[in-house]
Amino acid sequence: MSLFASAESTTKFPPLDAGTYLARAYGLIDLGMQHSDAYDKDQHKILIMWELPTETVETENGTDTRVLSKQYTCSLSENANLRKDLEAWRGRKFTDEELRGFDLRKILGVPCQLSVVPTERNGKTYTNIGAVVGLPRGTTIPDQVHGKLIFDLDEEGAYQAMEILPEWIQQRIKESETFKALVRNAMPEVTPDDFEDITSDDIPF
Repeated sequence: MSLFASAESTTKFPPLDAGTYLARAYGLIDLGMQHSDAYDKDQHKILIMWELPTETVETENGTDTRVLSKQYTCSLSENANLRKDLEAWRGRKFTDEELRGFDLRKILGVPCQLSVVPTERNGKTYTNIGAVVGLPRGTTIPDQVHGKLIFDLDEEGAYQAMEILPEWIQQRIKESETFKALVRNAMPEVTPDDFEDITSDDIPF
């Protein structure tokens, strides 16, 4: 998979109140080709992660900056949610050249506003991102707290790099056809010829 685009999260933290929050993108995760039961097809999915510098949460390691994420199909087609959110964030439409291939890494470190919409499902309340828009002119935002986090299944060593990701994201990646192919390709191919020279004298027990 590639982190170029062309033409809900699991959390143990309490949900945020509905409203608009200052945010900054810091994470871009390639989730690979995920099967959609709704459309009965595989789609390339990505996850964008934002930190909310004015919001904190208590973790086992102390107080930390709150983060939110949103999953997208990696597409800039006319009706794609990714395109709609990025254009609202940028405050302008994509050019024809950008639509042929836009490097999503460009969004990292860029501030914005997130519209948060709490949603109830199966008796639980989840924090969903309803909209992503740019900052009003003159708005300031605190410095970035989290370092940039990029995970690309196309990169060499992607299998090992997964260890830095939260467990729920790792599990999502492992569900992808892309990851399954990566594992298959990493396994050595064994043929009957590999065993023909082995004798009982070679077995150490």
